[in-house]
Amino acid sequence: MREIAVFVACILFYASVAPIVASTSEIAEARIAGENDTKGFDWKRFTASYLTIHASPILLLSAIWFMDEFNLYGGPFDSDNVVLSCCAATYGISALTIVFALIHSPVPPADRFLGKSPEWVNAYTQAYQKSMKRSRVDASVAGCFAGTATLAATVYLIFSVTSGDTPGSN
Repeated sequence: MREIAVFVACILFYASVAPIVASTSEIAEARIAGENDTKGFDWKRFTASYLTIHASPILLLSAIWFMDEFNLYGGPFDSDNVVLSCCAATYGISALTIVFALIHSPVPPADRFLGKSPEWVNAYTQAYQKSMKRSRVDASVAGCFAGTATLAATVYLIFSVTSGDTPGSN
């Protein structure tokens, strides 16, 4: 009789645990699916960051030239301050692409939710957004570094070709 009571207790225990295990595996599967749907490098974000690094100094220097040409500033420009201002503004603008990647919550594809439970949808959405933000930030940072390296090389080449010397040499 004791063996039967233990057997019934085991069956009741496993019957109560089985839905929890099934629910846990469903949530784990949703998280894995959310992360797998964001795999790959975000080339659009990389390109936007890269071009931001290159376009910002050109736009800022053009604006400063325009202000100087038409005497809108009211005084002479100090070339060291202009370069420093352009560098600071360029990296401030590029930092905005990284901040935007951190703040903006991506929307997962709606077709993944068809026929899924609310717990699955919630777990998938959280995993998708977290993984997509990480991917976007990684691509933005990589674009900023690549843009900085090629911009520095471009400036170095321009100075060396126009002056015959390297920048900073007297």
